[in-house]
Amino acid sequence: VAPVTIGAGAYVATGTTVTQDVPDDALAIARVKQQNKLGYAGRLKSRLQAAARRDSEKLRVEGKK
Repeated sequence: VAPVTIGAGAYVATGTTVTQDVPDDALAIARVKQQNKLGYAGRLKSRLQAAARRDSEKLRVEGKK
């Protein structure tokens, strides 16, 4: 994250990531086109659940549960 300056009286739009200085009384808007990554959330959930099961089993084997 680079240091940036937000000028006096400037506004920053909701959801904007400021990457450069914003002049006085300016409105900073930074938007990118939305990307939907089909199936990503389901794959992530599966990986997280598998990791949780491994961690749980490891704790049982080590006698910590």
